[in-house]
Amino acid sequence: MSETDQLGEVNNQLVAEGQSFPEATLKNGSKIRTGTLGALLNNIRRYNAGEKGLEGHMRLAIPTVFKAGLFDLFPPDQWKSESNAGRTLVGQMGADYLEQQGLKFEQGQHARA
Repeated sequence: MSETDQLGEVNNQLVAEGQSFPEATLKNGSKIRTGTLGALLNNIRRYNAGEKGLEGHMRLAIPTVFKAGLFDLFPPDQWKSESNAGRTLVGQMGADYLEQQGLKFEQGQHARA
């Protein structure tokens, strides 16, 4: 199963049985799974409440979070929080993703090579 399909399954846990979030095409031509941010926020909440095994679900959302521009508004280092372990984890995953992609983040700009 592709990562996009896996992300779709994670996102669809938020909607009623038989419903699913669609895939959307951004103006730049890239495709994203709708519902990803809502699912990520829900998983952060569940992670903070002590639920185990959510890290993989959260990691699947990271590329979409970048494509949608959320890390442009709140760079990975701004996700760090002493009182919110889930948010800190997402920030670290974002920083790791940048490194793996050979990108760097410049404040106020998209991640670039």
